[in-house]
Amino acid sequence: MDPENDGLVGPGQFEWPERPLAAGGMAVVYDAGDRRLPRRVILKTPRTRDRNGSLLDEAQRQQFADRLITEARILARLQHPAIVTIHEQGRDHDGAPFCVLERVSGRSLTDLLDELEAEETEAGERNARRRIELLASMVPIAEALACAHAQGIVHRDVTPNNIIIGFRGEATLIDWGIAHDAGSASMTGDGGSAPLRGAELAGTGDDDVFATIAAGTPPYVSLEQALGKPARTSYDVYTFGATLYHIVAGHPPHPGVSASELMTILERGDRPAPVAPWDHELTEIIDGAMAHRPADRPDATTLMLRLKAYLTSEPVFLHGHHVAGRIARWIRHRRGTAAVLGSIAIAVIVIAVVWTVLSARAQRAAEAAASAAEEAATASAAVAGAQEREAAKERARAEAERRFADAQVEQREALELAASKDAEAAAARPHPPPPPPARAA
Repeated sequence: MDPENDGLVGPGQFEWPERPLAAGGMAVVYDAGDRRLPRRVILKTPRTRDRNGSLLDEAQRQQFADRLITEARILARLQHPAIVTIHEQGRDHDGAPFCVLERVSGRSLTDLLDELEAEETEAGERNARRRIELLASMVPIAEALACAHAQGIVHRDVTPNNIIIGFRGEATLIDWGIAHDAGSASMTGDGGSAPLRGAELAGTGDDDVFATIAAGTPPYVSLEQALGKPARTSYDVYTFGATLYHIVAGHPPHPGVSASELMTILERGDRPAPVAPWDHELTEIIDGAMAHRPADRPDATTLMLRLKAYLTSEPVFLHGHHVAGRIARWIRHRRGTAAVLGSIAIAVIVIAVVWTVLSARAQRAAEAAASAAEEAATASAAVAGAQEREAAKERARAEAERRFADAQVEQREALELAASKDAEAAAARPHPPPPPPARAA
């Protein structure tokens, strides 16, 4: 078949490397050069052999080729900076299709998270700033999902391995190989997939071809996707929320469980551990995206707006960030409640101020009364002391007068006794004869 006859480019217009860049479940990709333009491109071809090198049967090869053509048509409809661009569609000399895709520079989010985890383990602490930078890079991915969902397209595998982070922090969502277009027939007819069970779910079998066809990558898939139900945009919201969970927590939801255990967890509706107990707002955003019931999940646009509002409201750090910033964000998102609480707080403050002023006045009055009472008591004590001293003087004076009177009495008695003795003595002495009478001259 000549590609030029159907308007498709041929393989000769590109420099094909000897070895592929990577091989997935349904396709093989090459880092090639464009002979017509000075650029590197990614050439994606349908897989024709399994991992053991055995040729796949005709039905499988045709299925993979059809999927590649569907991917090309889906990418041709999507124009967004965070969605990998398709340049052209081609056909090789055997008639097999291939896609010419934009070569996205950067590293997968999976590699960056593994590297960050190793650095944190060595340092012994979380690198909160780096994690918030990766979280901010996810806003364009949410925008890309909103763009795709608006056209009825579901990616079905929004995981860290399919997100490329550029050297300037730009993010690109790649690998639309199992995307479902609601406006066209899908490989399963209803956009669903085979239920993900056993080795197919874990992707640990000898051949990962059919694990890839069973759309989704554990542990990021939702229950309805794991059960192979018809594709809905809520698929992508859940897997994107699980990716956000991995960025914040440092591990995917429900880590370290087997395929059967994961299915049991999903069927029971068990919630993973809170992703950020120190940040209620961020936890609420991610938990909402991973809600057990699809109807409880926001659409991609709402999720994008919530994430953007969270990241742009204040400087945010996933651990130890400023309390003032968290309070400010909480107020902005709950203005009515904040107004009521603010009024109550103002009333409490006014009451506290009035109470403080009145208490201060009462205390000063009590202190003044106590001081006056103390002064009165001191004055009273002084008066009592003066009165006591005066009374003592009066008692001393009375005692002196009594003693003086007693002394006078004793003196009179002594004088009287002496006079009595003198009289008795005089009476006891003989009396001389009276003198003779005088003679008359």
